[in-house]
Order: sequence, then structure tokens, then C-alpha cells
Amino acid sequence: MVELLAPAGSYEALEAAIKAGADAIYVGGNRFNARAYAKNFNLDELKKAVIYCHQNYVKLYVTINTLYYDYEFKELYDYLYPLIQGEVNLEYKNGVPCYLDISHLK
Repeated sequence: MVELLAPAGSYEALEAAIKAGADAIYVGGNRFNARAYAKNFNLDELKKAVIYCHQNYVKLYVTINTLYYDYEFKELYDYLYPLIQGEVNLEYKNGVPCYLDISHLK
């Protein structure tokens, strides 16, 4: 099955993409995201987006696509925990699952 994946740089764009028929949305949060200087979702907006996507049977992908240092692992874990609890699909690079055991969070 083909999945129509749309980017969303704001909550309003997320709503518009879902109303236009997207099957999945990808967004960047305000941490560990390569689009650091763009408007990104804060944690509260991400939680709201998870609920809205689930209500509309749409997948939500959150990108984790920057380099991070050893001293940032705790912050990365704290950032990921509420997202995974909300059943977000993570789009990650640079070995997040290898460095952090997040498998038990689902």
C-alpha cells in the first residue's frame, strides 16, 4: 500500500495535511532536529499532534536527525520518552536505538 507522507512545520500545517488526505505526517521537534532554525514543534505541540493524528488514523513521524554527544543521552531519553508513550513513530539516524534502550517504552 502506498503511504502519502506530508511534512508539517506547524500545527496548522499538520491539520491542513490531514484534511487534504495525508496518511502520515513528519515533523521536527525543537530538539535533535536538523531544522534547528525553522519553526518546530515544542513538546506540548507534539503531544497535541499525537492525539490529533490518532483521532484521524494518521501516523506521526518525529525526526531525530542530528548528531548528539554522550552528555546529551539523558536529555535525548527525556525528550523521547513522552513521544514514545504517545506512540509516535520515530524517524532516527545516528544510532538512537543502539545507544538508548528505548524498546521497553512502547
